[in-house]
Amino acid sequence: MVLKPGVDFVDHVKGVRIQLIVLHLVLIVTNFVMHSTRIKNLTVKYSLTFIGMLAYIYVIIEIALIIYLSPYPSNSPNLATGGALIWFSVEMWAWYGIVISNTLFQGVRAMTGKLPLDL
Repeated sequence: MVLKPGVDFVDHVKGVRIQLIVLHLVLIVTNFVMHSTRIKNLTVKYSLTFIGMLAYIYVIIEIALIIYLSPYPSNSPNLATGGALIWFSVEMWAWYGIVISNTLFQGVRAMTGKLPLDL
């Protein structure tokens, strides 16, 4: 299967897998910076969070495209590709959980005017 001219599907899956690993590293650093009491600059903290969010959305879109175009993991050309496809499915379910959780949080906050823990 070919996604773009000159790019093999398995190579694209490998590239997105590496992007996902690097993204998780960036998000760990962002989380460390956000919760650090030694770093006082809010512009840096909010900028890193925003960049991390945009990068996560980009990678999730890449993963969604791969899941849409790929066969079942059991029909993958090799074990590594099948494992990456399963990992991508888990990432999509985690994304759905984040979206649903944030939607419920904002809904409770909008209905009550308070944070859920303050009820």
